[in-house]
Parts: sequence; C-alpha cells; structure tokens
Amino acid sequence: MIASFFRTNYKELLYIRFLLLFFCLSQVACKSSASLSKARKQTTAAILKEARKYYGAPYRLGGTSIKGIDCSALVQNAFTKAGVNMPRTTSQQIKLGRKVELKKIQKGDLIFFKSKKNNRKATHVGIVTRVQSSKKAFFIHASTSRGVREDNLFSNYWSKLILFAKRIF
Repeated sequence: MIASFFRTNYKELLYIRFLLLFFCLSQVACKSSASLSKARKQTTAAILKEARKYYGAPYRLGGTSIKGIDCSALVQNAFTKAGVNMPRTTSQQIKLGRKVELKKIQKGDLIFFKSKKNNRKATHVGIVTRVQSSKKAFFIHASTSRGVREDNLFSNYWSKLILFAKRIF
C-alpha cells in the first residue's frame, strides 16, 4: 500500500520539490539583485563624485589631469578611482559593457558621440549624471571648447551627435 502511494504520487512529489527549489532560488536572486542595485548606486555615486572634481578643467587632447584633460581620460579617471577598470581611449572604452536604449539610460552609463553629422565613428564620450525624463538627461564630459562641464544630452546640438549608450556595470 505504501509503495503504491509513492508510485502514484511520485510526479506530485517531484513537482512540490521543484516548486520549493524554485522559491528558494528566487529568494536568493531577489536578495542578490537588491545588493547589486545598491552596489551599482554606490559605485555610480563615486564615479560622478570623482568626475565632478574636474569641473572647469580645460580640455587638452591627451591630458589626464585637472590642468588639462580629454573626454576619455575623464571617464578613465572617474571609473578607475571608483574601482572600475577602464581603458584610456574612447576607441577602447567603446568595446566595454552592453548597449542600452537611450530611453533606458541611467546615471553612470557612458554616452558615445560622433564628431560630425556624417561620421559614424565614436570620437567623444561622456558619463550620464542625471535622468529627469525621456527628453531631459545630463552628462559630464570634457568639451573641446569649454572644458569639463555638464550638458543636456537631448539638446539640439548633442542629440544630433549621439551614437549610443553603454552600461559598464
């Protein structure tokens, strides 16, 4: 009698074990996701804090300090200071992370730009600092004419030059 009970309910027992395992794993995933989100926020805050130390620094091609800095060095310095390994040049930085739709950008994402309307190659990079709406987001970068500053990503000037966004971590 007992043997026949286990034979007939074997599938039900497997199903219950599966549900219990799924529930346990989903709880672990939720906790991991929450801690990743917290870690991302902390890292992003550190990146932006470091980048903002360069406000007003003049643009200098190949420069890496407050005395003169280019866009990719600003990104490298900010990310590296926050503990995220980052290569030196825009062409190397573009290979990292995963593409993100512009409507889904977040603080800390990188934004890559072309230099001319007909050019498809990324020659400029910045870090998203604030996202207020789908039409208003800001990024910090080393402008060739005005040095390190924050600009509206969706301004008439910058919106025409955006190639894509990438999330590094």
